[in-house]
Amino acid sequence: MVFRRAFAVPEGARVLVVEDVVTTGGSVGEVVDLVREAGGEVVGVVSLIDRGGSKKFDVPFWPLLKLEVESWDADSCGLCADGVPVYSPGSRRLS
Repeated sequence: MVFRRAFAVPEGARVLVVEDVVTTGGSVGEVVDLVREAGGEVVGVVSLIDRGGSKKFDVPFWPLLKLEVESWDADSCGLCADGVPVYSPGSRRLS
């Protein structure tokens, strides 16, 4: 993950990271690291939806809506047992 389009974080800037949906917070954690590397201070994370579970970032988190979304290991997933293909487009695959 990198900042693009000449985006920069000024030294000492207080930054609020905003995300639409947070599951594990992996992408948010990467942004938190980028802000810190640039010399900024992340004061927290806000999201529209928190899908539950532990997060991969260490700053205060304020979601507007919390959902406990069930997930299964492949061994106990009925769809996996039935051979239903996994579809996970995710934003990282967008160009």
